[in-house]
Amino acid sequence: MTDVIGIIDRIIAEHKVLLSDATQLVNITNDASALMAISRSKEVFMPGRTDQVQGLSKFEDLRKKVQEGLVAHFNLEETLLLDAVVDLGNNSFIETLKTLLSEHKNFKTQMQQIKAEVDELINGQLSRAMWETNAYDMRAHITSIQKQLEHHANGEKELLYKLRKEVSKT
Repeated sequence: MTDVIGIIDRIIAEHKVLLSDATQLVNITNDASALMAISRSKEVFMPGRTDQVQGLSKFEDLRKKVQEGLVAHFNLEETLLLDAVVDLGNNSFIETLKTLLSEHKNFKTQMQQIKAEVDELINGQLSRAMWETNAYDMRAHITSIQKQLEHHANGEKELLYKLRKEVSKT
């Protein structure tokens, strides 16, 4: 049971991490820090500024790091945590976790969509009006992802605390 508690504690700790500076994005490995990075990415790139190409380049670096971090974090949940919960044999926990894990595919897809949106803005083939429209649409998409990820992380947090409590009883 110690291994299960260790896995749960590791994921809970990852969920608590909050980055205070975008330069720390190299170490993104969890939902909480991804949320901060997504929020910061909107500050790095702002349509209408004169340094748009430079801002988009910084934004793409952030997006890539967020995506890599989320994939690593999701992998931890989809392998070690899922195996530990299945070993516990509590069908309610298993089903709740599987529902939460099914949301990961959507986040991965949305991060790829953001990449496509950035690529379209960077390629320089859009009219000024379309470029501005697409840039603001991309920022709205980022805000949507951020809200979805917050909701997702809260659901995981609730389950993890219940799991930890249950495992501690045994």
